[in-house]
Amino acid sequence: MTMEKRGKKRRKKDKPRSRREKGKGEIPFPELLAPAGNLETFFAAVEEGADAVYLGLGEFNARKRGENFSLPDLGKLVPFAHSRGVKVYLTLNSQILEGELPRFIDMVHGALLFDPDALILSDLGAIRIVRRYFPKAEIHASTLMGNCNSRVASVLHEMGVARLVVERHLEMEELKSLVRRSPIGVEVFVHGALCFSLSGRCLFSSYLGGKSGNRGECVQPCRRVYDAGGVEAPFFSARDLCLIDVLPDLVRLGVAALKIEGRLRSVEYVRNVVRAYRRALDRIRAGEPERGVEEGKAILGRVIGRPSTKGVLGGERERSVVSSEEEAAVGEFLGRVQEVSPPYVRIEGDPQVSRGERLRVQDGETGKGVGFTASVVSVRDGAPWVKVPLPVKPGDMIFRVGSSRERREETARAVRTFASLPSAGHTFEVTIRGSAIVVEGRFRKYGQIYRFRVSGAGRPLELSPPEVEGLLAQAYRGDIPLSEVRVRIEGEPEVSLEEVLRAFDDASRAFDRDVYLEGKSLRVKIIRHLRLKGSRRERRPLTFSIAVDSVDSAREFLDRGERIILSLRKSHVRNPDKLAPLPRERVFIRLPLAQTDQGISFYRRGLETLSRMGFRKFVVPDLGWFRVFREARIRLEEVISDHYLYVFNTSSAIALEDMGVKRFILPLELTLENLRKMGKYLRGLGIFTVFTRVPLLKSPLIVFPGEGEKVVRSRFDEEFVVRFGKEGTEIFSSEYFCAVDFIEEVMKAGVSDFLIDLSGLPVEEGRRVVDNILKGKGIEGSSAFNLTRKNF
Repeated sequence: MTMEKRGKKRRKKDKPRSRREKGKGEIPFPELLAPAGNLETFFAAVEEGADAVYLGLGEFNARKRGENFSLPDLGKLVPFAHSRGVKVYLTLNSQILEGELPRFIDMVHGALLFDPDALILSDLGAIRIVRRYFPKAEIHASTLMGNCNSRVASVLHEMGVARLVVERHLEMEELKSLVRRSPIGVEVFVHGALCFSLSGRCLFSSYLGGKSGNRGECVQPCRRVYDAGGVEAPFFSARDLCLIDVLPDLVRLGVAALKIEGRLRSVEYVRNVVRAYRRALDRIRAGEPERGVEEGKAILGRVIGRPSTKGVLGGERERSVVSSEEEAAVGEFLGRVQEVSPPYVRIEGDPQVSRGERLRVQDGETGKGVGFTASVVSVRDGAPWVKVPLPVKPGDMIFRVGSSRERREETARAVRTFASLPSAGHTFEVTIRGSAIVVEGRFRKYGQIYRFRVSGAGRPLELSPPEVEGLLAQAYRGDIPLSEVRVRIEGEPEVSLEEVLRAFDDASRAFDRDVYLEGKSLRVKIIRHLRLKGSRRERRPLTFSIAVDSVDSAREFLDRGERIILSLRKSHVRNPDKLAPLPRERVFIRLPLAQTDQGISFYRRGLETLSRMGFRKFVVPDLGWFRVFREARIRLEEVISDHYLYVFNTSSAIALEDMGVKRFILPLELTLENLRKMGKYLRGLGIFTVFTRVPLLKSPLIVFPGEGEKVVRSRFDEEFVVRFGKEGTEIFSSEYFCAVDFIEEVMKAGVSDFLIDLSGLPVEEGRRVVDNILKGKGIEGSSAFNLTRKNF
């Protein structure tokens, strides 16, 4: 049997390069965006009236612990949603390592074959690749990018982003300013889990075990109980966000979308929350906002979850945003274990528990929880005793999290619905004419024709076209789902069934390979062009920079480092003359993180003054500052990106280089393994932090009264330093990060510039640290963070 292939491309209607969601003088009614972590929640969200659904695949999304979906699943779910007027957004919003870029490109190529309405991204390199090589794809910037102000929105717009998902911890006036000034659509979280930290700026989980929130693997150490001076509580465990009371205000504001968090939540949760917000929004659209809010709240009253808060957006920043120990977990708190008679327990207060309910027992000491189904509930002396198939002890907490029976019914219904859906996959038309077999494969813009001439030595085909179609569909083994196979028989066939099956198998595999090869050739092209303009081939000499947060410290260490990086404080802006004695050629001004429009305006005046004084070298922690430089017409001499502008891959470095960045302070979470893969491209450009106290998180939420610093301890004997004041809370590692022992390996990888970050240290202690490091000595009791970890 011989095969001949002919190709033809099918035209596809172009999507707009960037879809603006807000026109002049027009206030759009916001879409309701719902989470889908599995089939059950996907169908529930669509049924309850979501305008759009967001979901993730098994890789590169911020909820890797969820069930998630596969590429073939998209072939069924996207057409199903579109047939009901519902959009589908695909989350690929984790940070991407250098070695993962080929797989990421393949996944984007494969996913876009199924026409999702947008990709939600957070990695700068990912945004650059998608915009440059997949220009028809719409991009939404994840909240993990720390989207706090309209300057960030402007920079993202220039990068080709159509919408940004805003930081959760903004006040209403700050959000109004952002929406009013933003050139792109603004998406706001209105319900669901609330991170204590600013989004995308939390290293807490990563520090404790390499499970990074920026990589979708957060283990939520903020939910644990900590001891602060003898008081135990989950100080950093925020309640769930609920903004239904301010929904009319958000609609009037003109936001593009109202987003519900919950890709790890149950189907009951997603169904009822979507129903509540759909009901409220429909009433608001009909001119009945008060009635809509009340009806929505009544539905939310049936939802099992943590106690709620309006958060910063609703005017709360104090302790009320944070949970008590009983409230910190998801579910309805039933009580603590009062008595244990294995395998049964009695719960204090004797709450009513029914067979089939899903419960969770949470260890009263460690805070770890495990779910189970209440399969047996017996009554002794009038009190219910619940069978718990786990080791428990008095004091452990019991939560109700849902109904096992209802969940099974939802699952069965979702599986049946999914199985009944046609797939937007390959379509084949098989024509049998005498001893010739022609197979035409079609999928989206792709089309190929495969011709076979067979011997006809076997028994001639005697089946009807529908019968052959059924057998070919059963025999299909391609990676992309089969949408349809049609068979035409012209005249008397001179081929056997076996020859038809073999020809179809050869053609379908070849067509699968041809579609894959286009993605592969595109991947090779992209990777080949990932080159930084400023990279040096030669090995650079060892140099040290020193970061400080006071002018006195800057003057103290001028003779010890190649460059001095001084954190800009409000006091410096109010009294810039303090900086006058510092040498302009060696001092870089480190700009503050996560400013709102109001904060940006304050610091902009300071930048203009400092620029006139000759300070024109800056370290930048987020994208908004690039816009400020242009607005203030600052004549820049050099810009270094800070570690919060994550450079885990060369594409991210190129994106920053395109904005004018000359060097990159590499992420604190970086591993040696990843550095070895990209370090050779960063010669003369990368700056590796060799010493710092790791900033685990930063939050505007206020936990402790007054201003100061205290040590908190977990029940696992882990210690952390908490700095607090009227502007919020910061948590740092109690031990220092020190990588002196790895300097030679880092230099072998291609990076020879090192940063000693003394921020927060007294001058005397800073002097001791610098002396040790310059002599090649480590710091006693320090940590290497993620450097040698394999699970990041």
